[in-house]
Amino acid sequence: NLWKLEIEGKRTPQKKPLSTRRKNMSLDVLCQILRLAKRRGLANDKLLIDARPFKNEENEDEVNLFTEDEVESLLKASEGWERSLLSVCFFTGMRRGEVLGLRWSGVFFDRDRILVRRSLTRHGESSPKSKTSFRYVQMLPRVREELLKQRDRSKLRSEFVFPNRAWKAL
Repeated sequence: NLWKLEIEGKRTPQKKPLSTRRKNMSLDVLCQILRLAKRRGLANDKLLIDARPFKNEENEDEVNLFTEDEVESLLKASEGWERSLLSVCFFTGMRRGEVLGLRWSGVFFDRDRILVRRSLTRHGESSPKSKTSFRYVQMLPRVREELLKQRDRSKLRSEFVFPNRAWKAL
């Protein structure tokens, strides 16, 4: 409790309170340290009794999803590969990096499935975020239609579903 009170009192260099996300990241590191200490016989479970996450009072980190009308407006305003990209993003639940790292070898039209096994970040290509992120994603008819259009547009000149102009990862 004292640690949480101290964290609540911390400020950024701009004199603003720490974000809920930053406070919870700090709490996570503390819990990792205490678990390691417990494994080494230096601490017990009682130190983790009140290790509940910080609550977000101002909804600062709250995710604001697009409404159905907003999704349809964005799709209507887009065309070509951009519409296909947005459709995959909106209707599969895949993370941005997973969509950008998607390869044709992971698209199974015969089973209406997409295999998520790679992710693309600003640092390059990597495995997905966690072990459970390796998964099959259901391909809805709308996504299937857009991926077929994308395949026709790209003529499979790239292994990536959404390549850049040089046919490399976008």
